Amino acid sequence: PQDTPPDPTIFEAVDHLVDALGAERYIAGTSGGLRAFYLLGGMERGLLEYALHPEIVKAAIAYECKRGNLLDKYYIRPGQDGVLFEEDTAGTNGPLISPSMYREFCFPALKERTRNVLSYGKQVLLHACGDNRPLLDMFIEAGIQCYQSLQTNAGMDLPTLQERWGHALCFWGGVPTELLIDGTPEQVRAAVRDVMLRAGQRGPFILGPSHSIAKGTKYANFMAMLDE
Repeated sequence: PQDTPPDPTIFEAVDHLVDALGAERYIAGTSGGLRAFYLLGGMERGLLEYALHPEIVKAAIAYECKRGNLLDKYYIRPGQDGVLFEEDTAGTNGPLISPSMYREFCFPALKERTRNVLSYGKQVLLHACGDNRPLLDMFIEAGIQCYQSLQTNAGMDLPTLQERWGHALCFWGGVPTELLIDGTPEQVRAAVRDVMLRAGQRGPFILGPSHSIAKGTKYANFMAMLDE
């Protein structure tokens, strides 16, 4: 991959955010990106390629890893506290490829990308939807420090995760996104109280939704979560 600097104007918004809020907020910002679990040609074809053309998949992942490392020096902005990697690797019933295949194909790139980000003195957070419990030990081994997107309807229960992996990984989540969209403020408050009582006894965590603040979230529900 070529080391070509991007147009600096693409960073105007994120740099303004860091300048305006960096002194009082934690900024989990950008990087050169993560493509450790690379799906060539989309989901269905991409999964088949792991079985049919493994050498091509490995070459593509290695290329993207080198590319990400080269781009980090531009995309990791001065003043941001951490890097948020985003890569979905599972569905509600478990990882999309077996843990052994993930270790063979994807783990080396995840570890290398994490190592490169850490060399900039930034913390590394990973957003990954679905039931990733069979992969969490590898996420920790790779150097991931915080895991976000605790999909509650996929069995990613915050206190249960803390009990097994909380000694090595900070978890961020606990409040079902579905409640923020379709629930009532009272239901949201009850969910916050429940997770605070069950998870608060097991060590530090970051309270938040089970995904992002999704489109359709009711303002009253969002404010109820913060207030509670």
